[in-house]
Amino acid sequence: MIDASFNDFDLSKKMVEYQSIDSGDSESAIRAFNRHLWYLTSEYVPITPFCDEMENDQKRKIVAALHSANENVTSMPTLPSTRFGTGYGTPKFFELPEVTELSELVDIDFWFFFQVLGIKTNFLNQPICEWPRNASYKAAKQKI
Repeated sequence: MIDASFNDFDLSKKMVEYQSIDSGDSESAIRAFNRHLWYLTSEYVPITPFCDEMENDQKRKIVAALHSANENVTSMPTLPSTRFGTGYGTPKFFELPEVTELSELVDIDFWFFFQVLGIKTNFLNQPICEWPRNASYKAAKQKI
């Protein structure tokens, strides 16, 4: 599960690149693939930094986007803020190729994932190379 969102996002970027080779087939593939990216929302992007395949540079971008999203927040939301509709609501979905980096999906709702699972986030303030030795990171990765 940890690798799925990263791998699917990576595949989606390759599909967009393929448009320059065969626009007809790639358009069909992208349309079909968009229907299966329901979990790539700001609430689920927090899973991706736990992916061992993800490069540290991408993890840094996600963490930087998270800290940037925090700058204008006075209190953490108790429910995702980008949902619409009644009840718990529906998340805002993206479509290819409008998003080219996972870090573009990060907003304040990123924290909701950690809140719900009761994950301590102190590892996000450390260099990424130190995460595997951090107790909070290890506990979170095991929980996910």
